[in-house]
Amino acid sequence: LSYVRTISDDFRATKRLPLLHIETHGFVDGIGPASGQEILWPDLMQELIPLNRLTQLRLIVVLAACEGLWGLQMAQPVERAAFLALLGPNERISAAKLAAACQTFYRSIFKDRNGDAAFKAMNDVVDPTKLTFGMVNAEMLFKHVYRLFLKKSRNEEEVSKRVEWVV
Repeated sequence: LSYVRTISDDFRATKRLPLLHIETHGFVDGIGPASGQEILWPDLMQELIPLNRLTQLRLIVVLAACEGLWGLQMAQPVERAAFLALLGPNERISAAKLAAACQTFYRSIFKDRNGDAAFKAMNDVVDPTKLTFGMVNAEMLFKHVYRLFLKKSRNEEEVSKRVEWVV
């Protein structure tokens, strides 16, 4: 966590957008090398929010950790966004497959400058028949939650309840 704080200082000095690559063990509730040394998603979220805000909501996070996509729990509807985009495995994955996928992703994105192609190549190197890695972005998540809210709140019964409450 202290290293994440130094990234803010580097960004202020250089104005180079960070791409935060975190490689460690992962589980449903967070990341970390061992029990007692884990960082839970809410704690990591609180460290990433200021950095994402500083970068004007352009922070990209690659969670190279088993079940790293669970980091999407850091996207809370009542909190500021902790990232613009988050990429990570959907499942447990071996260190060798994870390394091959990350190398493929970075080689592809730096060579072709195409995020979609790099994401596909990353998945294909592990198993071309499924998405081992997932990617989410804060805008997509916000739109999804907002659509669900509108769907639930625009029915006749909910509108009547709000009208009664106002009256």
